[in-house]
Amino acid sequence: MVLPIKKSIIYGPVNSRRLGHSLGINLMPQGKKYCDFDCLYCHYGRTRYLKRYPDETDLFPDVEIVFQEVECWLRSDVDFGYLTFSGNGEPTLHPQFADLARGCRDLARKLRPDVKVTLLSNSSTCSDPQIIFALRYIDLPIMKLDAGDPELFERINRPAAGIIFDDIVAGLTELEDITIQTLFLAGDPDNSTPAAVASWLEKLQLLKPAAVQIYTLDRPFARKTNNGLVKIHKVDDARMAEIISEGKKRGLRIERY
Repeated sequence: MVLPIKKSIIYGPVNSRRLGHSLGINLMPQGKKYCDFDCLYCHYGRTRYLKRYPDETDLFPDVEIVFQEVECWLRSDVDFGYLTFSGNGEPTLHPQFADLARGCRDLARKLRPDVKVTLLSNSSTCSDPQIIFALRYIDLPIMKLDAGDPELFERINRPAAGIIFDDIVAGLTELEDITIQTLFLAGDPDNSTPAAVASWLEKLQLLKPAAVQIYTLDRPFARKTNNGLVKIHKVDDARMAEIISEGKKRGLRIERY
């Protein structure tokens, strides 16, 4: 099932398995799925705007308009515990993401001190100095790592040209108090095999995340790619439990969602 592209800046609140009631902030150009990954499993379908760097033709939401909408919701009676940068793509591609992170955190602290600011990121920009600076304003940075080696990364996440797996891992090792999020899938490709999980766990031991969140597909599906038809499906409960057990043996705080 492909979800419709969000056309507004604010959406929700969403009842999230991880965050409870979370108010989403969509920083992508209106009506577009804009990302530097084209993940096989994405609920928003194919990435039509697969870009590593924005340009002047990309009409991202104005910073002040984002602040106005966030403030309006913070002053409302609607219940939510998190402001979450997510939406139709990679939030940190917004050219003024650092300003947005700081401003939204300041508004939350002023109007609802109990509301935390969250980021759901694919980790592609984690070595960018501006994004590293911006993370100081994020209470809960949740960073993607779906694979433990470059080949699986390329097949599952299908990044824009120039994005290198080893650079992402190196960037993540420099960050503190991050949560790693991983989706496990079976079929072809499959990141739930013993070899794939062992490689992934080795990377996590380098990163030393505060927590690890794993989940799997809701339903099987097939998708056409340049290399033919890809069929992937959910990882069964027994294997997911084994992955959690293996992670805990290595000292990781790991949970399934």
